[in-house]
This record gives sequence, C-alpha cells and structure tokens, in this order.
Amino acid sequence: MPVSIEELLEWTGGEPHGAPPDSFEGAAIDSRKTAPGSLYAALQGEHAHGREFAAQAIAAGAALVMTDGDPVYAPDGTPLPCVTVRDSRRALADAARGYRKTLRAAVAGVTGSAGKTSTKEFLAAFLRSAGKTSATEGNFNNDLGLPLSILNAARDSAFCVFECGSNHPGEIAALAGILQPDCAAISSIGEAHIEHFGSLDGTAREKGALFEAVPESGFCVLSRENLRFGALKAMSKARVVEVSMRDASAPFHTVSADPAAGRFTVAGPDGETTALDIGVPGEYNISNALIAFAAARTLGADADACAKALEGFSLPGRRWRKTVRDGVTWIDDAYNANPASMQAALRNFAKWPCKGRRIAVLGDMFELGPRAGELHAATARAAAECGIDIVVAAGGLMESAFAPAYHAAAPGATIVTVADAATARALMPAILREGDTVLLKGSRGMKMEQVYE
Repeated sequence: MPVSIEELLEWTGGEPHGAPPDSFEGAAIDSRKTAPGSLYAALQGEHAHGREFAAQAIAAGAALVMTDGDPVYAPDGTPLPCVTVRDSRRALADAARGYRKTLRAAVAGVTGSAGKTSTKEFLAAFLRSAGKTSATEGNFNNDLGLPLSILNAARDSAFCVFECGSNHPGEIAALAGILQPDCAAISSIGEAHIEHFGSLDGTAREKGALFEAVPESGFCVLSRENLRFGALKAMSKARVVEVSMRDASAPFHTVSADPAAGRFTVAGPDGETTALDIGVPGEYNISNALIAFAAARTLGADADACAKALEGFSLPGRRWRKTVRDGVTWIDDAYNANPASMQAALRNFAKWPCKGRRIAVLGDMFELGPRAGELHAATARAAAECGIDIVVAAGGLMESAFAPAYHAAAPGATIVTVADAATARALMPAILREGDTVLLKGSRGMKMEQVYE
C-alpha cells in the first residue's frame, strides 16, 4: 500500500514543493535504481550530492524527491515534485521509523559478527511458507540500507525480516530504534570489526543492543554455542528461545547433522523432528539455519512447510558458490571474511570432495585493529590443521603474520605469498591442474573473486 504525502511530511517535518503526488511506494537513494512511483532520497555522497541527479530520478519514474536545501528543478527550470527537509539522511531514517509503525507484520531483526545475512535469508525463506514476507535484500543493513529496506517492505506483509549490521559501537542501538523489532536473532559473536569494539565482550554489547530493543511481549533466539551466550541472554527482557547443535536439552536442537552435505534433523520443543536440506555445507550454516528455523516456528510457521521452502534455495552473493571450469572446481566464498568465518570455511573446505589437490587462496582480513597480526597468525595455525595442499596468501597481513605462523605450524606445507588478488590470479595458471579444487576467501576489500573472474 502506498505512503501518503501527508504521512511523509508528518514523519520528516518536510515542506512540499513543485506539486508532489498524493502518495509514493518504495524508496531509493540511487537515481539509477528508482522504481516507478517511488521516493528518491537525495543524500550527500562522497563526491556529489544526490540532488544533482534529481531530474534523472524523476525521468526514471520516481514520484518525488526528498532533499535537504533548496527545491530542485529540471534543466529547463520546471519545478520538480519534491519535499525539502533539514537533513535528508536523518529524514530517511525518520520516514522509515514512521512507516515501520504502520506495519502490521511481525518484524524480526537479525544481527551477528558472521552469518547474519545467511540467517536472515533462511528465516525469510521459512516465513514465506507461512505468509507474505518482506526482507532485506542482500546485506543492505546499515544506517541507509535498513531504512530503505523498511520503506520498501510491503505494507500488507505478514512478516518482515531485516538485517542490522555494525562496525562501530552504538550503531545497532540506533538501527534498533528505527526497526522496533518484535523478535530478534543473533547468529554469532566473533572478532569481526574488533578494531572498533575492542573485545568479544564489546562486540556482544553492541550486537546485544538488538535484544534490548525487543519488548517483553516478543522473543529472542540464541544458540547455546554462542561465545557470549550468558551475556546476551541477560540483555533480553523478552523470552529467549534457545537452540543448540550439541545440547539436547535446548528447546530446538539438532538430532543429527551432516555438515559436508548441508543436511540436518532438528527436534522442536514438542519433540517433533524435521529434516532440513539447506543446500550449502558447513556447521556454521547449519547453526544459522537452526536459529532461523527456531524463529520461524516460534512465529507460527509449519515445520514441514519450512523444509519444503528450502527446495531450490540458495544464499545470495559469493557464499560457497561452486563453479567448474577447465577441470578445476572453484568455490567462491569471497563475500567477506573475519577470523571465525575464514577458519570455518577452511575446516569445511578440508572435508569437501576433491579429486586432485585442495588450494586455498586467502586474502587479508580487515578491521581487526591492533590484534590484526595475532588474529591472522591464529587463523594460520587453524589452517595448518586442515591439511590444505597449497595456500596462496594475498596481502600484507597474510605475508607478515599469516605466512610465518603457517610455516611454523606446518613446516612441510606449501604456501606462496603475493601482494594482492590480481597477482594471485596471474600465478594460478602455473599452479592449477585438472581435478584441483580452489577456495577463495578474504575481506571484501581484497576482491578475491578477481582470482577466478
């Protein structure tokens, strides 16, 4: 259902100009991605202000423009339909907060150091089996992505699933103030962005702010294997639905699991068991799906319908994407990396079927602060235990911290250091043989997909 211009003015305190329409539906901050009838929010960018592209947005079908400063005009001087506000970035958040209050859907928030996008995708898939569901696209989860995700949610949704990301203290609390979740799930606590959080306790305090935002009438979902289970549970004033892959006393727990195949059977509070085939390997993915399943079931989704919802399911982005080319199997897991996710990927890779050699092409992990060297070395020691045939380590931290620790832990292993992904790509033809399997993993800024592409 459309948003009326009166609602937008009330939520943002804006002023109308150029005869804006009575309503709009959906929002965008990129003039090239505006949908017909949507709101184009013109924000200050790194190199230019979005108002410079207002005419293009209207030409592309946007119903109106929201901008700070003066009204906007077409090249011929014709006034464009717009609403002026004091700060368009803040107004976008205010509009999302106001729109959220009009939604009748059960709204779920998902966060975590790693696995939040996967958990969100699993939960959205499960809930679609129970009713109309709107969800964050990809990992659009920051102070711009979350408001846009909310504004693009269908007003008649039965469920909404939104992802919340953070790399600085206080961001989750701010996002939760916009989201006002009815329930929440935390996928994991790890060293991601620890440069800014200082410690795992600091990370838990940040992610736990989402739990704090859930009212007593709602619920939170948390794994007993979470590194800060006790602290996070204490942050929730709502009921905490506990899950576990190892403790059969948890209300939702795995009865059996085959991480290599991405299959597991879960038992619910009533003892009913459900077999789930999530389509991606790894214990960490099973944990994410278990959390999502518990949330969906608590929201009323049918267990068998959840299992059926996974038919044809796939995770977005570069998450364990398998491709075979010239007799070589490539596993693109280059969407991002932190110590926990890289170690989990390597353990999974070590068990992955392979006719030839296993070759891991690994890039630097960013935002680890003063502990960057220590955490790269710890990851190297974990990698050495996996028995990978060849490691190609790309980046300064891989050369200075990872490689020495890897050599020390596995003196006879083969490791090659290179400056970056592009150099690794140039090196690969001399290394690869038919039957080899290659894993690509590194922080987003390393662009490890270049090695394959």
